[in-house]
Amino acid sequence: MIEIIEGKDKYKVKLTAVSSGEELTIIISGGEKPHIGAIAISIPRPSLKDSNIASASTSIFTLTGHKEDELSKQIAENITKLTEKVTVAIVGVHIDKATPQEIECLIQNTQKTVNKLRKILIKKKDNFLKKEREVNTSKILKVIWGVVLAVIYLQAIDNSRRW
Repeated sequence: MIEIIEGKDKYKVKLTAVSSGEELTIIISGGEKPHIGAIAISIPRPSLKDSNIASASTSIFTLTGHKEDELSKQIAENITKLTEKVTVAIVGVHIDKATPQEIECLIQNTQKTVNKLRKILIKKKDNFLKKEREVNTSKILKVIWGVVLAVIYLQAIDNSRRW
């Protein structure tokens, strides 16, 4: 589980990321009344324009009267494209009678938490890939060593026949 907090008082936003096997659930709550405003689920797929680029198909469920739908969609798609894993984003931030500036502050704090999560996930992905390379290198070295031993053995047999 990963927890990231940005802002203070009524501008505080908390991101909690929990892995569910290979999938990721992200909960973002904050403001004066944390709640569930919208839920987005993104499923990885190749881009329709270039199959070498990761993209996502996203579905959103917005609770009546809430406006976190676009925010939850952006977050789920952003993380899915990065990880190429299914991502669920649950978002609910609220300040009573918020001004446009207060809403913008909550959005900025939300984006800061997501950017920090991205950095963590990139680092984990890099470490995973590094371990994969180390494992693959180790396997390759074992295969090479096996081939070398087989060649030495075959040469020894060949040399014994010559005597």
